[in-house]
Amino acid sequence: QIKDGQIDTVQCEEESLFITPLAPPEPLQEHAQMQMDTLLSHLQTAWELSDYKTGCGSLISLEKIRQNRFDEYDGLFTSLEQPAQISGIYRKPAGLYLRGFCVGDWDRLPALYGQMLAFAKEKGWELQGYSYEIGLNEFAIAHSGEYVTQVTILVS
Repeated sequence: QIKDGQIDTVQCEEESLFITPLAPPEPLQEHAQMQMDTLLSHLQTAWELSDYKTGCGSLISLEKIRQNRFDEYDGLFTSLEQPAQISGIYRKPAGLYLRGFCVGDWDRLPALYGQMLAFAKEKGWELQGYSYEIGLNEFAIAHSGEYVTQVTILVS
């Protein structure tokens, strides 16, 4: 029932996120291998924590979104049921979040971000912090054109 480009709001509770920072982009081949190594390490650590509740998402700062630097993600995150006693735990604030959905390849996300920023501006809302992206159906699709990404950004 989700439509591509759908934008709405959602009230979110505080969440404990295990975060692994991502390194700045390197030359393409090295960058891809480094990011894959970071992803695998993140997942191995998250899966060792018995109370994780979702897959892995990514976060990117609003500053980078506004500068169209979509290839410079800040980190990977996994939501935890209970805060773990390890480094890398971040509390995602409770509050009203602007939410958007992108159906298809990740290269379509910049257009969704443009729509979300325009929507917030039209409403007179200030956005803050990070954008949180997570795939909603990554284990149930036949090809990338069916991939659904949910994007949430805190409204201040």
